[in-house]
Amino acid sequence: QVAARLLMAHGTDAEATRIVETLERNVVRLAEVAGTLERLARLTRRPDTAPNEQQVDLSAVVHDVAGQLSDMAVARGVAFDIGVPLPTFAADAGRVELVVVNLLANAIKYSDPSKPARAVRVESDSSSAHPRVLIRDNGIGIPQAQRDTIFTLFRKLDPHAEGSGIGLALVRRIVEAH
Repeated sequence: QVAARLLMAHGTDAEATRIVETLERNVVRLAEVAGTLERLARLTRRPDTAPNEQQVDLSAVVHDVAGQLSDMAVARGVAFDIGVPLPTFAADAGRVELVVVNLLANAIKYSDPSKPARAVRVESDSSSAHPRVLIRDNGIGIPQAQRDTIFTLFRKLDPHAEGSGIGLALVRRIVEAH
């Protein structure tokens, strides 16, 4: 960032400005990736344990995350439909929130703009003996052949899409640890 500022201070040519802006964007992006990797390392260091295990009210978590993502949802015309009751269970609350954020953000990000009504539904599956939650959307979908690969670290179906390809890999690790 310092180099970018120095270049901006000493040059006014359009090409230098473009290079500096690209450099600044890349530095910011690298910082975001580094932060994400740090969180990934911290949260998956010992996936077989949940050091901050407590009773987690999933209804409260989902409503909170939906509120955090409301601007993004409104911008893309996506409505949340949160069923009740959602379960309460013992888990690491931070990890649960991270799972919900990733899943809901992906559902919004990959909503189908050609559909007049775009929705994300969160509901409890009462047919399971263990707490099980379904998150469904009517987005663009994932081709059958790529459904397993989306959980691979750094794998993105669309290489031009925002994100690092870490989110769903992290979600899988957290869910499997619980």
